[in-house]
Amino acid sequence: MIEQVVLLQFLVLIGNFVYQKKTENTNIKYLIALLTMLVAFVATWILIQQLSAPVSKFVHVYNFLSINHCEFGLLSDSLSIVSAWVVCTITAIANCYSIGYVKKNLDMFLFYINLFSLATVLFVSSGSLLQMFVFWEALTIISYFLVSFGNRDFSLKAAFNLVTIHKFGDIGFIIATVMILHVFGSLNFAEINKFFIGNDACLRKLEIISLIMLVSIFIKSAQIGATSWLKAVMRSQTPAIAMIHSSTLLTAGIFVIIRLQNLFECSEFIQNIIIWIGISCAIVYSVKAIFAADIEEMFTYSTCSQISLMITSCGFSAYGATEVLFVSHAFSKAALIFAIGSVIHALSGEQDVKSMGGLFELLPKTYVAFILTVISLISIPLLPSYYAKKVLLNEIIGSNLSTYYVVVILIVVASILTSICLFRMVYIIFHGEVKLTETSLAYLNEDEKFITYPLYVSVFFAIFSGVFFYYAAYNDVFWNDVFAFLYTEDGSAIFAFSIINFVGMVAAVLICKTIKPKKKSTKFDFTVCDNLKKICALCVENMDAKLYNKCYLFIAKKSRRNSNVSR
Repeated sequence: MIEQVVLLQFLVLIGNFVYQKKTENTNIKYLIALLTMLVAFVATWILIQQLSAPVSKFVHVYNFLSINHCEFGLLSDSLSIVSAWVVCTITAIANCYSIGYVKKNLDMFLFYINLFSLATVLFVSSGSLLQMFVFWEALTIISYFLVSFGNRDFSLKAAFNLVTIHKFGDIGFIIATVMILHVFGSLNFAEINKFFIGNDACLRKLEIISLIMLVSIFIKSAQIGATSWLKAVMRSQTPAIAMIHSSTLLTAGIFVIIRLQNLFECSEFIQNIIIWIGISCAIVYSVKAIFAADIEEMFTYSTCSQISLMITSCGFSAYGATEVLFVSHAFSKAALIFAIGSVIHALSGEQDVKSMGGLFELLPKTYVAFILTVISLISIPLLPSYYAKKVLLNEIIGSNLSTYYVVVILIVVASILTSICLFRMVYIIFHGEVKLTETSLAYLNEDEKFITYPLYVSVFFAIFSGVFFYYAAYNDVFWNDVFAFLYTEDGSAIFAFSIINFVGMVAAVLICKTIKPKKKSTKFDFTVCDNLKKICALCVENMDAKLYNKCYLFIAKKSRRNSNVSR
């Protein structure tokens, strides 16, 4: 079934080629948007069929390396179909959004977006480790062109940063792949998973392979400090940011863990590493998001925190919970970024946080969309994040690991910190003082239909997609969640968790008013003690005149050179 989605996406790329050849025909971009909607509808229909009657099959295409070592094909199962549905839906919204947002070279940008989507679908439906690596590399290369789109200096630096960090992750991935081929004799996922049936040998080798692969995944998924590339990406075009942050490049490492789940479950030692690194990163990045100095850092660290929760659920072998977390995170994060893009578009491209504030009454449509998306990310009953955390907590409580209660407490803490971060975003952007000039206020508008309508469609999916997926996948009863404290032995814990999160949300509104971004730069405005100021003043006063003249001449030459270049 996944092959139908792939064929339709190839059709979309053909439409992109036609659009590039006939750029004077502006109606072709609408045809491309309609084709992406068709792909999303087909993916939705396939998802409904898969959830009603799960089927797993492999569509063989070609053998390479040797007959049994590695084969190229499409693996159609629940994981690949759910992922394809999420990616195709967000791609359709991003195509429509780009029509209103991207003003120059729209044909090339749409081509990159749709090629990015096709590479992601081929990645999640890979039947072998080598095929997954090839399309993961394709995602990195296409991301470079998406991030550097517009040929701006900081975009090129951000794209180079992205590729460089991913290359470091690729080193570990290649080493682990060669070791897997040596130990298992194949790179096909089916053959690798068969190896573990009744086979307890090679435990030490399997642990080494797992550790090397985990380091690669953590680096490429912006964990354990490798977050600089994700922050740099925030300066690119909004549709590209939405694709990268929500469901494509950043979440690719999660699919590697799920596909190689038997490898990472080879010992409790490896599972504990996944759990504790995941939950530690979730807490650290949530705290960093609260005290972040700008919007880019807030989005970066909040996204990394959500990815860390997915990694933690994989450590508990709660792969169903990981899928629910992925669906709720993908749509909610995409909607949140589209809402920020609407603010940037209304401010004529201004991305500096110190120019935002007091937009509550000036941008009411965007404000409503932003608030709905933020609420969908908080674990309030009957909303997507609640279902994701409910499945995760039930899986953790039902596990055999002895330290599960500590992880449950840390997940609750991370969720409360996330709510504080999200409401801080709301306060910085939409409340407080109006910082816009009279000229900016004169040009302020949010009437672009191809931004507003896709934004509200993404908000709809952010609120209802997680609910739909949860009830379809788990066949649960709706009223059980309305009266969560009356059913099941864990219902009271889930209800208490929701109440605690609601208290955290209320506390966030109060805390956000006391945490303000710096007015003149992108870092916190720390006050310097008087003694340090005096020491600095004395150093300046006693500076050697010759050194002062050299510095002055150097700065003067630099400024003249910059002025000549600008002319």
